[in-house]
Amino acid sequence: MLRRLRNTVAKPAVRLAVLAIVLLPALALAQGAPGSIKGTIRDVESGEYLDYANVLLKGTSRGTMSLGEGTFYFQGLRPGKYTVQVLYLGYAPEEITVDVAAGAQAEIRFDMKVVIVETLAAYEVEGDRYMVEIKNAATEQSFSGDRLSDYAIDSVEEAVAKQAGVQMRDGELYVRGGRSGEVSMRIDDVPVDNVGGGGAISVSSMAVEATELVTGGMDPEYGSAMSGVINVTTRTGGETFEGGLRYMTDDFGRQDKTYTNYDRFEFGFGGPTPVKKLTYFLAGDFVFTDTENYSVANRPEYRVDLGGATLFQFRRRQVNQLKGSTKWQYTFSENLRSPASTR
Repeated sequence: MLRRLRNTVAKPAVRLAVLAIVLLPALALAQGAPGSIKGTIRDVESGEYLDYANVLLKGTSRGTMSLGEGTFYFQGLRPGKYTVQVLYLGYAPEEITVDVAAGAQAEIRFDMKVVIVETLAAYEVEGDRYMVEIKNAATEQSFSGDRLSDYAIDSVEEAVAKQAGVQMRDGELYVRGGRSGEVSMRIDDVPVDNVGGGGAISVSSMAVEATELVTGGMDPEYGSAMSGVINVTTRTGGETFEGGLRYMTDDFGRQDKTYTNYDRFEFGFGGPTPVKKLTYFLAGDFVFTDTENYSVANRPEYRVDLGGATLFQFRRRQVNQLKGSTKWQYTFSENLRSPASTR
């Protein structure tokens, strides 16, 4: 009886011992299996994936970098809770806490927000140009369009004629003793020379942004220019509307008391258009005069009446000159522009 009881008790104990020997290593292996973390990083506004972001596992010395569509990995992690931190220049730091299970992969996603650390005040930097550029073989002179309004100058040709080495005779410019046909005239780097020689810059003074005069050491790009090159840069419209008017006359009410019966009207204005990034600038110059050789020839007279009253009357002169220009500019990017102008 006692032997049977011992056998009955011994058999379950042996079975439990065998089961423990088999299951405990498997259970311990399952609990200690490493896990992993997979994450992606992107811009919250554009949805663009961000590569080369610094990814840190807080509380450890481990770190990695996002590569290939903003993806990063942490392998061989013990089961537990981890805090992942992402640092990227220009974005606010982000943290996510995630639970890593044994033998499993946790997936997380970071939506980074752009942050402005500090707004710096605008600084204006001014520098003086060298009076003599020793590293440049070309002889260049330049002046802005303000000179035409600050001095008693009626045209670009007169302003150029006041530069060293330039003379004007009978309306033609001569540079350093050369012929007038050896001077290349350009507007916005586009040649406007006459086929038969010589040239004229038919641009209103209010349309001139700057003028450059090259009198020596010309580059091959200037072609047949032997004496000099005159390049006029015209004004372009800005982000706000701007303009100006100018009127000059020597007729103060009586044509028989005038000196040359001279009238000149100039205008220039420009600014933005309803089309984004498209600007314009329009300028004109109207000159009417009888010159010093006054003629008594009978010319038709025009009158503008309003309500039976004459607002003003106008008669054609011996010399009537009209010139104008318009310039349209569309900005594709900060470094690429496509200007179009007509004259």
